[in-house]
Amino acid sequence: GGVGREATPPFLLRMLYPASASPKVVLVLRNPTERLETSYWLHPHYPRKYGQSAAGLARYVQEHIALFSACEARYGTRRCAFLFENLDGELNKGFFACDQVIRGVYWPFVAEWLSAFGTSGLLVIKAEQLLDDPAVHRPRVLSFFGLPPPPAGSTVNAGPPSYAAMHAATLRSYSAEPMLNRTRSALDAYYAPHNRRLAAMLGWDVAEGWPNSRPLEASAFARAATRQCWHASSCQSCRIRPSLRLRPQHLGPGGGAAGREAAAE
Repeated sequence: GGVGREATPPFLLRMLYPASASPKVVLVLRNPTERLETSYWLHPHYPRKYGQSAAGLARYVQEHIALFSACEARYGTRRCAFLFENLDGELNKGFFACDQVIRGVYWPFVAEWLSAFGTSGLLVIKAEQLLDDPAVHRPRVLSFFGLPPPPAGSTVNAGPPSYAAMHAATLRSYSAEPMLNRTRSALDAYYAPHNRRLAAMLGWDVAEGWPNSRPLEASAFARAATRQCWHASSCQSCRIRPSLRLRPQHLGPGGGAAGREAAAE
């Protein structure tokens, strides 16, 4: 199995191919703070329990960072990332086993993929790179698979115009409230050492990591009433929510983007 002797998914997947084969895998990762923010609003059970508000997200983050950090201190990050709900009944009080915090701790999982496929069979790339600089980074993906680069002068029309546009559109579709400054700061601080470890593992320089998440402009959340559906397939929970009223604690200096500094709340 994997580097911890568990039969982790990368090794199970590698077993599907003969030893002579050279399968290739692309992992696309995004800023873990923003990934968690999206997931909180995307899955209805989190807002139902903690509240459909920025304050609810703050409560969720505070509770789950504390629980998972306690597990890390006792058992180590890797064991907690893979086995959290099986390690300690006292710590395993997190709603859905701290899953959304864990999923942003990338390096233990990337280590498994590297062990199973090697550097020649694994390309790890950031979503921000693919969406914000496609002319540079999409040819990297094609080259990795041994495909020719796109014709000179060709453009890629599919997908959002930028990473920030994708993130904003997703949050708008679920009527999210802007993340509080203190919540963003807590998440950025928690993920920082894990991001650095991932960067060292992949040979990224500091600029390629995620030193901080990128607050969206307040205008990204200000809109008319929007029809919302938690379950697109059945639309059992559709409703209309009014435009959000932005509060000072959502905004950075000057009332622009939600600043990275923690607000006095």
